[in-house]
Order: sequence, then C-alpha cells, then structure tokens
Amino acid sequence: MTIQDRIQQDLALISQDEAMQPQLLHLLQTLKLNTTSQSNRDKVLAHAGTVGNQEAAEVAGIINDAFGGIDGEWH
Repeated sequence: MTIQDRIQQDLALISQDEAMQPQLLHLLQTLKLNTTSQSNRDKVLAHAGTVGNQEAAEVAGIINDAFGGIDGEWH
C-alpha cells in the first residue's frame, strides 16, 4: 500500500467521524500555512551585487563577533 493509498484510506474513515473532522481541518490548514509561505529568495537576490567589499567585510565582522564566524566562503 502506497502512502497515497494510506492517506486516502484514513481520510475516508475520518470523513465519516464528525468528532475528528475539525481536528483534520485544523491539521490541514496548518500544513497549508507551512507550505504556502512565500520565499524571500527573489527579493534577496534582487540586491545581489549592491553591497561593496568594504560593507561585506563589515557585515562579516559583525556576524563573526556576534555568532562566532561564518562557515565557508561568503561573498
């Protein structure tokens, strides 16, 4: 039995149990909230190249002082 089959089987059982329906609805709404949040990747990448070397070194220094360093190459 595949995962999809198991989900469909469980949903069929829950759909007949009025006490469990609100719990399932809440769970599904929570899952949708977690998966539909939009990434800010494009907004961040829109600023690529706008920070100069001096500013980047300053930011790296602040992060290093506050958090103990940046792993790997960062620029």
